[in-house]
Amino acid sequence: MAEFIKVDALGDACPLPVVKAKKAISELQGAGQVEVLVDNEIAVQNLTKMAQQKCYQYSAEKLEERKYRVLFTLGEAADAPAEQAPVCAPDARTDTVVAIASATMGEGSEELGKTLLKAFVFALTQQDIEHTHTEDLHFGMQGKNIRALQYHLAVVGAYYAAIQPVEITGYFGEQTETSVKSLQQAFGLPVTGVVDFSTWNALYDAYTGIVESIPLDTSVNDVVLYPGVVLREGTTSEYVRLMQQYLTYIHGTYPEIPTVNATGYFGPMTKASVMAFQELFGYPKTGVVGTAVWNAITSLYSDLKYGYDKQPYQAPGYTIT
Repeated sequence: MAEFIKVDALGDACPLPVVKAKKAISELQGAGQVEVLVDNEIAVQNLTKMAQQKCYQYSAEKLEERKYRVLFTLGEAADAPAEQAPVCAPDARTDTVVAIASATMGEGSEELGKTLLKAFVFALTQQDIEHTHTEDLHFGMQGKNIRALQYHLAVVGAYYAAIQPVEITGYFGEQTETSVKSLQQAFGLPVTGVVDFSTWNALYDAYTGIVESIPLDTSVNDVVLYPGVVLREGTTSEYVRLMQQYLTYIHGTYPEIPTVNATGYFGPMTKASVMAFQELFGYPKTGVVGTAVWNAITSLYSDLKYGYDKQPYQAPGYTIT
């Protein structure tokens, strides 16, 4: 008999309905259905969009005033690799643009929201975020993986009041351990303070649910944040098109950087332009655009076009007060 899970997300603000739906879907053992109840049309739109991205069968209906029902129907192969489902393209996140449209992150304390936003931007400029669990993380550890952990905790903590905020320092101290324990308690996991496989998956599922709920057509001027997708030769995406526009504009001041047509395809000419930028500004000439290079390109573009005086950790094109 197919399993049926009911999720009550009435009263929940986005992106929590998406996060709860993804968690329920992950708990299905084979074929089954997940019913999600929400009280606003934005949540319905976000849930149906997720279903389309994940190739899930779904239906949505209005039950009464401020009460909607979204039903996901999943078969045995619902979570099979996307390449096995040619009818529907996978959510490769290559056409997603994450932009800052507010001076704060989340709801509640304005001061905390500003701090979390700065931490979010700072983390993006420091490294490409790891998305997979490679080892258990615990008190006393430090390095890139701890920064990645703290970055995810900071973002998720901005939307979940029960999860304690954390600074992005790269060191797993008492503050990070407390934050991990609060996450484990909120998601019904053993409260150990150690980030094992289950804890990491719960954290990352919550994080991706939040990112998927960010409006994709929102930007500050025309400068956007790097969302964690590395761009290299052969990539085709909206990110590539934006980067090509940025590089061509920068060419007006730095003619050493070749112009490139904004086609959205990362070909040899785009790689040459990126390498010229990297050489001019002291980055390794890889022709690959990760977090640091994307941030450098967008920051320079913003400075040249808009003339903003940015503060530390500020997103390109957005004034933090």
